[in-house]
Amino acid sequence: TVGYQDEPTLQPSAFGNPLLKPERSTELELGFDVSFLDGRVYGNYTSYNRWTRDLIVRSALPPSTGFPGSQIVNLGEVKGWGHELSLEGEVVQRPHFRFTTGVQVTTQKNRIADLGGEDVISGWGILDHRLGYSIADMYMYRVVHAEQDADGRLINVLCDGGAGPQGVDFGGPAVPCGEAPRVRWGRTEPTWQLGLNMGATLWQQLRLHARVEGAGGHVQSGGKFLAAHTSQVTTEAAVLRNDPQDALFDAYRVVQRDPLAFHRMGFARLREVSATYNLPSHLVGRIGATRGSVSLAGRNLLILWTQQNGWDVRGESSIHTHMPGGAWMWDPELRMPNDISYGVHATQMPPTAAATLTVRLGF
Repeated sequence: TVGYQDEPTLQPSAFGNPLLKPERSTELELGFDVSFLDGRVYGNYTSYNRWTRDLIVRSALPPSTGFPGSQIVNLGEVKGWGHELSLEGEVVQRPHFRFTTGVQVTTQKNRIADLGGEDVISGWGILDHRLGYSIADMYMYRVVHAEQDADGRLINVLCDGGAGPQGVDFGGPAVPCGEAPRVRWGRTEPTWQLGLNMGATLWQQLRLHARVEGAGGHVQSGGKFLAAHTSQVTTEAAVLRNDPQDALFDAYRVVQRDPLAFHRMGFARLREVSATYNLPSHLVGRIGATRGSVSLAGRNLLILWTQQNGWDVRGESSIHTHMPGGAWMWDPELRMPNDISYGVHATQMPPTAAATLTVRLGF
């Protein structure tokens, strides 16, 4: 079947599913609004529980099918829950000066309650949908010990044997990696989001505004650095091999390379800063306007904090992985357009910094 620009509509990497059904959700929300100090401080809180049946996700196809890709399928039931809190207030209110601030906090999690009788459905790559855990969690082998003999060959390579109810949590006994399970490294979707805004007005003419946004609680693995470590062998760690953790680094290259670019995705970014000046009426009146303003704004200006490196951001957006052979990663806000994709690739661009100058006139 031929599609747009003579491209094939049906592809082996996207196997169809005639049994696919639409998702169905039921949600319960409870909340309240409050205000204090004659309305100068106000806020709201919401708690929600959501039950989604036949959730649509991507599942890896078994090699025995003869197709290399994945298939869109329905999960049995997923429970989601979270909290939303916002608080806004006028901190200072004077004739010639006003200062306002606000904070918004959101938490969100999910858990798979039913997989149609299955315990796990493989997602894609290192991601699985596992009963009792959240959607598309990241599962990889975890090397806990490795040595090198006099000739530089790996010996005594041991992995985390898994703990917890299903034997896939961190903290199990050290066992040969061939006997170890892929253990859960974390979620691939944020579990919290944060917003903080501040504004000031001077003499009712100049308005200043700033906003910080962040998200976190999830993990990621950078695909392009994995290839550099193992396929192209172009990284310093792969070429020089003079790191004290060489044995652990080489063990990951053999057992499962993905953790070499593992990092935590939490971040806080200075999202926007702006200044708006209301032009005097006698000035805009010269061109027949009744009002006017000039605004200067900047977006995505600076990373303030990352869960991976704390406040040590070096004035850049990049973050440094803590695994052996760690590399500098691009912007921590990078996300794949697929709900279960896990790689950060060179074809992706981080949110671009931008500056705008705007002139508004009213007639």
